[in-house]
Amino acid sequence: MTVIFVENAVESGNIVKIIETFGGHTIRRELRPGENARVSVSRYKSIVVEEVSLNDSTAQLPGADRWQGQSDTWPSFLQRRCG
Repeated sequence: MTVIFVENAVESGNIVKIIETFGGHTIRRELRPGENARVSVSRYKSIVVEEVSLNDSTAQLPGADRWQGQSDTWPSFLQRRCG
């Protein structure tokens, strides 16, 4: 298994949006300046990494309010490891 380290530098002033698609499930994450994430890679998983301006991030990110009253999107077999 390969792991990719994604870091959003403190001075960037942008949000890094990570979208992982695996087995029909989609996991979305946003990294604020200074945050980082490790993303595992396999041949069955697609990954999209985009940079979005911090000023208009809440207006354009469909998952920006995903933590408000919504359940997580982790597949049940991954919840033990990641959820």
